[in-house]
Amino acid sequence: MKVKLSTDDRCAIDLVLEARAEGNGSVESCFGKSTATLQKRMRAVDKVLGALSQMPAQEPPANLVAKTMKYIRKHQHDVAIAPAAVIDANRRANVTHHGMSFRPLH
Repeated sequence: MKVKLSTDDRCAIDLVLEARAEGNGSVESCFGKSTATLQKRMRAVDKVLGALSQMPAQEPPANLVAKTMKYIRKHQHDVAIAPAAVIDANRRANVTHHGMSFRPLH
């Protein structure tokens, strides 16, 4: 069963995390009085985060650095160099309109 967070759930999570970062546990200082529904969601978020904080922290594997370096060495030459034709096409794609220059977003 998949559960998706609603926009209200996301807001509640943001508010709880913001309040925890502030250290005072109060959201009113930044966001004003919250509704009863939002307060209920925030209490639920706080419970979940509290339960997660009780879980033991997993230690990274002892060979993490060695495995990472092996992966880097294995894939260091995988980066393809773009042919000059692609680079030139991208340069031509820049459009100038009324003195303003627009670049492609990707």
